[in-house]
Amino acid sequence: MSTPTMRRRLPLFILLATLSLGFWSLTSSANDRAEPADKDEALEHAMEELKDLFRDLNKTLRADGQEQQAADITAEMLKHILTAKDQAHVVHIIEDASPAEQPKLIAEYRIQMNDVIINLAQAENALLLGNKKQAAQFLSEVKQTQRASHKKFKD
Repeated sequence: MSTPTMRRRLPLFILLATLSLGFWSLTSSANDRAEPADKDEALEHAMEELKDLFRDLNKTLRADGQEQQAADITAEMLKHILTAKDQAHVVHIIEDASPAEQPKLIAEYRIQMNDVIINLAQAENALLLGNKKQAAQFLSEVKQTQRASHKKFKD
């Protein structure tokens, strides 16, 4: 037989059990995500993701009516650019530079990354407004900065 106290506690027990299952699934999925083993891998992963996303963005821009999807891709690209910007200290040319030269190189690297961030954000804004032509101009700036940056900082 159930008592009034048992009837009140059973829903509380079910609620607590449900919440704890949700908590364990959240923590396990966070632990399941692959984190790069070292800083070099974080930079390489960010750059690889950017390369793939740029390819996806170009395909999306060729299709009509895909401005929102293209804007979503640029937003995703911004996340990876921020990761890459944070990894300036592991860029090999900076690592190998003299301690006196490193601050200047880090500043140059960060400035170029900021240029990419600004142009990507402007491209995203243009896409959100449905202006593919203007977005293409900002993305062209991103490509030019990428080429210059790779020429200077990539091995």
